[in-house]
Amino acid sequence: MFVNGLSRLTITLLSVAFLVFCVEGQEGLASKALPSVVTLTVQKSDGSSQTGNGFLTIRDGIVATAWHIVKDAKRVVAKFPGGDEYECSGLIDKDEIRNVALIRIKVFGCPMLKMSPDDVAVGKGLSLAAVKDSAFGILPVKVVEAANSDGTVWAKLDGDSPPNNSGSPVIDDEGTVIGILTLRKPADKIVGYMIPARFILALDSSLPTQPWSQIPSSVPLPQPTATPAVVPKPTQDLTEIDVLIGSSYQSLSDNLSILAWADRRKAGYGFKNGVPKEVYDLQQALDAYGAKLAEVRTEDQLRARVIKSLLQMITAQKASTENFIRAVVIAQQYQVWGAQSQDALSRASSLQNSISAKIKESLTDNAALEKESATFRDYLFPAIRYWLGLVPRPSGYVLGIETYSRNQYYLLVVYSNGLADKIGFKPGDTIKTVAGHDLSKSLDIEDLKLIIKENLGKKIDAVVERDGKIESIKLKIPKEIPAEAIIK
Repeated sequence: MFVNGLSRLTITLLSVAFLVFCVEGQEGLASKALPSVVTLTVQKSDGSSQTGNGFLTIRDGIVATAWHIVKDAKRVVAKFPGGDEYECSGLIDKDEIRNVALIRIKVFGCPMLKMSPDDVAVGKGLSLAAVKDSAFGILPVKVVEAANSDGTVWAKLDGDSPPNNSGSPVIDDEGTVIGILTLRKPADKIVGYMIPARFILALDSSLPTQPWSQIPSSVPLPQPTATPAVVPKPTQDLTEIDVLIGSSYQSLSDNLSILAWADRRKAGYGFKNGVPKEVYDLQQALDAYGAKLAEVRTEDQLRARVIKSLLQMITAQKASTENFIRAVVIAQQYQVWGAQSQDALSRASSLQNSISAKIKESLTDNAALEKESATFRDYLFPAIRYWLGLVPRPSGYVLGIETYSRNQYYLLVVYSNGLADKIGFKPGDTIKTVAGHDLSKSLDIEDLKLIIKENLGKKIDAVVERDGKIESIKLKIPKEIPAEAIIK
């Protein structure tokens, strides 16, 4: 509710005139950003209180903030620059590891800040929309160091980061949110760190609001360390190099699968839910493998060639993922799959095609390494060997699915009108048995496909885990494998 009888617009205009401080030259940025920024007064369940900030984003009724500000909350009140106060009714979604959260506010029709999924290089100058001496304003900050803790990227900031401002938006010259502020006190000095906005975009804004009293207790927050985001360990040992190559191929394969899943998930108005968290998680893992591969120094020419090709594939996959993220973010902001989003999706698809071409080019070297190294062979799950072209698929056809290399019988994606879809499988199924064959311990999807091939024209029994329950289903096998499923 309003704290007085003035209208929202009148109070906002008064706030710009009397309650806002501005560094010289920042008045325009203040007018863009500050109407969307709030201070949060939080009453905790243990009787204590805490103050932080947040900002309106994504859509009406949503505030992004730092999770540690609102965890264990009993009541949360948001205050705008002009003095308006509104209740925040509960939590929408959170990422405790990255210290970000979306909460529900009872206000509509206010301006919202857009967010960028891009990372920012060390040395980049940005601005912090914060509260200092009880006034809202804009403070200059600069990214001075990249740090990493438990897979979370923290960008250390240099500049004025006043106390009680965790949750404040860090913005660029256009007023777009690049990250969110988290304040820490590792010694006697308060230090500001920025969590990239892409971790906020990964949250699911479509979830129902959880009242504060119903939120489970939290895990401790990670502390940023002053170490590089990735500290690869150079190695000359061939066994260690082969482990790294094999693990990197597995990570790349998982990235391809999860991006295919995310692409299917975006159908229709899927952009409203933002970018799935899994996309960011696997992207970070791939970043780490790429950094380690780049540090390898070896005189072995075969491994040097394999690593060079693999790094090119990883670079293409990272760019493909970034274009996919950009497409979703743009669509989310404009609430439509417009020309910009479609262009980014086309770029993502083209980059994935380049990975397929590079795999074909690398076939001879990968085959030579497989023959030479038992260590490398240990990392070649059947799905990886088929994907790399090291062996042909014995069934000779495709089911029209996407799976993880280490869990071939969990159907991450079932493509519409593909063979798996037509015979009765659904996305999210975990296949247990088919025609009396126990597939729970099989690592090779070809086992299933050969069973299907042996039962053409029949109806066969299958057991799957579907929606958390074990179900018996009937698979209707066609009289012949469709021509479009045959591997040419």
